[in-house]
Amino acid sequence: MKRTLGLRLTCIDPPPHDPQSIEFGLQDRNGNLMPGVALLDGALLFSFEMQAEVRPDGSVNLSERFVHGPSQGRFLYLGLRPPGGAWIRRIKVPLASITADLVNSAGDGALAATVAGDRAATVQLQQPWHCEARSYDQEIARSRRRAAG
Repeated sequence: MKRTLGLRLTCIDPPPHDPQSIEFGLQDRNGNLMPGVALLDGALLFSFEMQAEVRPDGSVNLSERFVHGPSQGRFLYLGLRPPGGAWIRRIKVPLASITADLVNSAGDGALAATVAGDRAATVQLQQPWHCEARSYDQEIARSRRRAAG
């Protein structure tokens, strides 16, 4: 059965970027970048939804405009480049550890993970995919309130 699943990817130590000269974000299948929301500690939070289907054999198929790769090896890309230019660096974030148990346990929450932004190619998760009950919209609002003082 397919369901909509919220995902939150936190990137600690993101590469230096300025939207006017260097952009960094979550790459969709068309090569467009969605910027993250800056958190107080300097990390960037990328929040989005995807479709998750738990198949009869227990495997999980993930799909959405930010999901890349074959069904057995899905991943996300965080990309760094000049606006509209060639990639300087891309970080490949594996989704293979998202299991049927995680999808079924997420309920109305989201799955969250953390990656380091100072690396390239396929990266290990700094914090593995796990369920979070808190809405990611609430986390963004809370971070903005703290920043406003």
